[in-house]
This record gives sequence, structure tokens and C-alpha cells, in this order.
Amino acid sequence: VEFIVDDETGEHFFLEMNTRLQVEHPVTEMVTGLDIVELMIGSAAGHRLPIGQDDVTFSGHAFEARINAEDPADGFAPQIGTISHLLVPEGVRWDSAVERGDAITPFYDPMIAKLIVGGSSRDSARRRLGRALDQLVLGGLITNTGFQRWLIDQPPVAEGRVTTRFLDETEIEGPTRIPLDDAATVWRRAQRAAAPADVWGALGPFRLTPHHNEQPVVLWSADGESHEASPLGSGDRVVASVSLADRSVAVNDHGYTHTFTVPTRSQRWAPTSAAGHGHATAITAPFPGTVTEVLVRVGADVAGGDPIVVIEAMKMLHTLAAAGPGCVDEVRVTVGDQIASDQILVTFEVAASNNDEET
Repeated sequence: VEFIVDDETGEHFFLEMNTRLQVEHPVTEMVTGLDIVELMIGSAAGHRLPIGQDDVTFSGHAFEARINAEDPADGFAPQIGTISHLLVPEGVRWDSAVERGDAITPFYDPMIAKLIVGGSSRDSARRRLGRALDQLVLGGLITNTGFQRWLIDQPPVAEGRVTTRFLDETEIEGPTRIPLDDAATVWRRAQRAAAPADVWGALGPFRLTPHHNEQPVVLWSADGESHEASPLGSGDRVVASVSLADRSVAVNDHGYTHTFTVPTRSQRWAPTSAAGHGHATAITAPFPGTVTEVLVRVGADVAGGDPIVVIEAMKMLHTLAAAGPGCVDEVRVTVGDQIASDQILVTFEVAASNNDEET
């Protein structure tokens, strides 16, 4: 049963009653010790409930955090991607069907998992949720874990006086830093741990002189930016996940999971392609979806930033724009087409340079 309460007058207003299992059922199970799913299945099979109303008692408090693939900084827009790292803290209830390597697609609800904790008091349960979010690593895509970590420390939430207007009236704080040095530290530590067990490898960064010259680690962040970072200390207190095979590392910083790729020496010096969903010769789909609008025709001249195609994915509309000037050469999709990630949608003839002259 859902309702709202006027904290000043005590008046309460009925909203709705749902006669099915709800997403929040683990909270009830944690404070009552009852398995609602088991009771529901037994009832559906025709068995009598093994409990009476007097058997339902409450002990302590519980919190549930819905872990969603969404971007709080962009109006909580749904996100897609592949889970590259997953590290779940101990001592919590983690309701989820995802594993490392699973793809979050645009075809389903963006909820990835539910993180549930309990405590003897509301404040102890809230603080336990904070510690759990500080220890959770969920890399490879944007989620709301950092937002959840920030939210539970806000005074109205901590005091239990949050209203339905809170997010409308409060500016959401994003990440305060990018943990580059932490990522470099755990990456270098993982490399050394995996090094061959020979006499030279055991020496580590051996120097004949007292000078210490630790080479920086190059990291590519999720937005494609390249950074140099210095390993600091042992990294033992950093909550992180490392994949040497994938050359990637994910670090938790205040609830936010920051995912980095560690390029090889060849990748560092290789030329990079143009940024954005489109480039000089084509518009490609950034993720699977459905074409809802095609805004150009063959032969049309476009400028950088002009909208070309609109696709629907994760219940949202996404406009794909031209990255530079050109003339439409081919339109390979029509409204209603189902498209795959990286599929070419529109191609262009690149505008000739003013410096090109006939000879």
C-alpha cells in the first residue's frame, strides 16, 4: 500500500495498492525475517499461510538502493553498455541477475540490481549502506551508485524528513575528482603480482642509485581522454577491480565507479579517430535501437552539428548529428528500422578542401 503523509498535520493520503510483488520486498523481508516470495508461491499453490497477523513483527531498519544504468547528471537518462567489472561488498543482500561481461541493452528496464542492508536503527542501516556503496565496483557503464552515495548523506534524508520535492529543489553533486593515481597504483600492483617468479622479477623497480623513477601509467578514461598518472603507495586501501587481460581497471571513489583502459605502447602512438557518434564520412549507431526520424536526403549539404537521424533506445530519443561538413551520399535506414550498435546509418561525401585545385 502506497501513501504519503503530511509531517506537520499527520494527515495521510492513499495513493495505490499493488496486489503483486514489489521491487521493495527485500526491505520488508529483512525487517520481518519472512520470505515473501516463498509465501506467495505457497499461496499460489493452494497452501494456507503458515503465519497469522500476530506473527508479523518488525526488528530493526533496512534500506534498499536500486542500482540503475542511468545518468543522474543528464536527467537520469537510461544508459547502456557492458559490465566490465563487478565487485560486490560482503555482508549485504545483492539481488541481481547480471554478471561481469553482461550487456545492458536498450530493450529492458535499466535497473541492474538491488543492494539491501539492515541495521538495529535507521541511522546504523543508513551508514551501513554508505559503506556498501563505497565498496561496490560496477564498471563499464554509467550508473546511479555515486548519486545514491551522495543522497543518503544529505540532511533531509539522514534525518528522515525528505519530501517529494527534494530533488527538484536540490542541486545534485557529481564526482569531485578522477582517481587517476589510485587507478595507476592498483594497475601497477596487479602487473607486479602477475610477473614471472624469477630472480629479476622479484627485484621489482630495482635501482643501483637511491633515486626512485617510477614510470607514469597512461590511462584512457571512459570519455576517451588520455591521462598520465603516478602510482602512489601500495594501493591496499583502494577499492578497485583490475583485468590484465582486458587492460582495464575500475576504481570506486565516493560511490562512483571510474573505469579506465590502459593502452599498449602501440595504441598510445596510433592515430585516433574522430570523436562523436558521426565522423567525416558516416553516421553510425552508438547502440541498438529503432529509427524514429531521418532528417536528411541524398544530396543534401550538412554542416557540423546538424541533426541527421533520431533513434529511440532505453525509452529515450537520441539525436545523432554530423561531426563535420559534407554532402549526403547514402541514407541506409528508414523510419521504423531496428538497428544494431555500430551500424552505418548515413554516409557522406566529404566537402573538398579549399586548398584542392585542379592541375
